[in-house]
Amino acid sequence: MLRTLAALSVAVPMAFPAAAETGGRAVESDMATAIEAYDGGRFAEAVRAWTRAARLGNTDAMTSLANMYMRGEDVRPDIRRGVAWYREAAARGDPVGQLNLGELYLSGLGVAKDRGRAYKWLALAGRAGNAWAADRAARLAGRMDAAERARAERLVATWRRKAD
Repeated sequence: MLRTLAALSVAVPMAFPAAAETGGRAVESDMATAIEAYDGGRFAEAVRAWTRAARLGNTDAMTSLANMYMRGEDVRPDIRRGVAWYREAAARGDPVGQLNLGELYLSGLGVAKDRGRAYKWLALAGRAGNAWAADRAARLAGRMDAAERARAERLVATWRRKAD
């Protein structure tokens, strides 16, 4: 499990430009509080602040919370809750959430192993500019047969971003 978690993008983002777009000043304040608390080792406070921001729709907060739940950083490890936050961020078009959800589908950690869904999320993150995800999607596609690749491409083509 630790090897799988190491493959996830678990770095906590240091800047949250999306804050102003999703929730305004309250989110900006919560994000600043969370970063300061996290950097100071006050993880429970960071979780509370990120939870408030995530509930207001901030995808950076969602992926940060997911990271903490996946690692059990001052919270009880909760793979299901981590997956749920990655899934919500991914559904809203967040490339970090998409990348991590794709990795989870590839490994089967917290979700049923599904190479088609793994490809979908990795490809979407790649199209959003994440070169590592694009490379992972391309390598995965190279290991799929024609039918599996076609299914995966249909999943990508039919995906629609969740409204905020």
